[in-house]
Amino acid sequence: MPTKIITLTETPVQITTGSESVFIQSKSGREFSFAHSTTSPDITAGAHTSKEVFIASPFIIWAWSNIEEPIKVAVSVA
Repeated sequence: MPTKIITLTETPVQITTGSESVFIQSKSGREFSFAHSTTSPDITAGAHTSKEVFIASPFIIWAWSNIEEPIKVAVSVA
């Protein structure tokens, strides 16, 4: 699967289903938030932040912008 560019907003987007490993990298150099959850996470409950991260299977990852502006990220399946 080729690298996909995804635009993150303040609404969580499911990045992985848990069946694949992925590398997620911010295209702007800004940090984004992410969390492991089977359903859309509560973004006020706390999350991880990073400019890039490798996620291994079986984690189901959701990501979103932790600022009021959209953030573009590149998602590559390993």
